[in-house]
Amino acid sequence: MSLQNKQMSKNVIAINNEKRRGILMERKTIPYWFGNSSPKANIGKTKNHGIDIELKWDDRIGKDFNYWLKANMSMSENRVVEADDPPATAINKRVAGKPIGYNSGLLSPDYYQNWDDVYNAPISSYNPNGLMPGDIRFVDYNADGIVDDDDKVPIGDVGYASSTYAFSFGFSWRNWSMSAMLNGVYDISKNLSGTYLWEYDTSSSLGFMLLNNEQKDYWTPNNKNAAHPVLHLTTNGNNDEYSTYTLRNSSFLRLRNVEIKYRLGKKTLNKLKVFSNLEIYFNGNNLYTWTNLPSSFDPEAKNLEVYPIAKRFNFGVRFSL
Repeated sequence: MSLQNKQMSKNVIAINNEKRRGILMERKTIPYWFGNSSPKANIGKTKNHGIDIELKWDDRIGKDFNYWLKANMSMSENRVVEADDPPATAINKRVAGKPIGYNSGLLSPDYYQNWDDVYNAPISSYNPNGLMPGDIRFVDYNADGIVDDDDKVPIGDVGYASSTYAFSFGFSWRNWSMSAMLNGVYDISKNLSGTYLWEYDTSSSLGFMLLNNEQKDYWTPNNKNAAHPVLHLTTNGNNDEYSTYTLRNSSFLRLRNVEIKYRLGKKTLNKLKVFSNLEIYFNGNNLYTWTNLPSSFDPEAKNLEVYPIAKRFNFGVRFSL
């Protein structure tokens, strides 16, 4: 293998470091006697920074075999530096210091396993009619004896793609060639659709109708480590709340496309006397996705509704005269 045939390029960019001042937002530090809705002001401050990395390798083995590899990664982070938070605001409710659009919800470590757990639990403001064994237990974060919005804390990761990566490779041998590309996202979290999670939300056109979801593995006294809380006939305000139960890790790696093709040689084309170039190809898109989400969801979709990803296969001919 000749060193002259090797090519390697590396590009590292770490330029994205931006501060923004003066964001139009609603004032929070106004007195109760103000007598009107909170005015909007050109205040606030955010900070963004990130890095992009790209690597590429081209090489040849022998006379006929050529191959290439390419990979890239992009990482970015943003922070709210100032957000007009009132001085008395609890740390978990402050916007400053947290990512833009962070997920806020309740901490849900497990279920109430028996009536003793329920009777000794904090009061739930989301279900004033009372709880029962098998309902989701939430952490009373501020320890005031009531589970409410004041107990919501930053949970999971942001719901948009702030960290992405991709890599592709391919080779050619004589008249044959192949290429493939994979891409993915990590450090991302999204709330599962209610039509998937809750047995009382499955009557809509988006409902899963209990065909293949976590509701089959529901809590009972004999199944205390179930994937789903106890079943209810009607809406349960307690379980419905955004929490670490409803928010799921939406990171994924997807085999985006693969293509194999055969190109006719010059001798064959000269005999045909019609085409200057002709190749036969077969390719596929969205062939496989590695993710912790249920297979019914497309982790790349903005909202995790009933929209499974579709695979696509193509067979065709490309030519030029």
